[in-house]
Formats: sequence, structure tokens, C-alpha cells
Amino acid sequence: MLKNKAMYKNIETAVVNFDRHFDNTVVDTYAFDKVIQSDEVKNTIYHYLNDSNLDMINKLIVCKEAVSTFIISEVTELYQHNHHTVYNSEVYDDYIDKLFERILIH
Repeated sequence: MLKNKAMYKNIETAVVNFDRHFDNTVVDTYAFDKVIQSDEVKNTIYHYLNDSNLDMINKLIVCKEAVSTFIISEVTELYQHNHHTVYNSEVYDDYIDKLFERILIH
């Protein structure tokens, strides 16, 4: 059961709404969209942001790392079927940073 439904809804909204500043970049793909909108990403963000054992700075560091690693791993796996690769993980990290800004502002 979710302790904070409003927070989860905010996470879900931020994840589903693609940041148009990243149009025509490596994150503007079906594979990235499919992975970032997965329940696993939303649940991971929710879990870390609600972890009372960590201060906010450490929550963000650990969560961003976990989400970024998961997304790159999953997208890489999806791309293997088409012989593509994730060739600019910095854009992925930048997108994740901006995603967390959107989550925390609301």
C-alpha cells in the first residue's frame, strides 16, 4: 500500500510527460520511453524518496544512480535485438537529473 499517493501520482506524471528539451536526442526513442515509463522506474523513485533512513541528498544520489543504471541496462538490452547501442549515457543522466527536478518542484 502506498503511504503517499500524491507523491506517487507526481512521480507518475513527471515520468509520463516527456521533457521536450530532449527532442531528437538519444532519449527521444521508443526504447527509452518504454523503460522510463515502467512501473519499476516509478516504484524505485517512490521507494527511495520515501526511505526514512537517508537524508534527502543521499536519497537523490542513490535513487538517480539506481534509476540511471536500470534505464541504461534495459535500453541496452532492448537495443541488442536491433544491434544498436546506448552511445551517449550523459544525455540519459541529464534527462534523469531534469526528471528529478520536475518531481521535487511539484
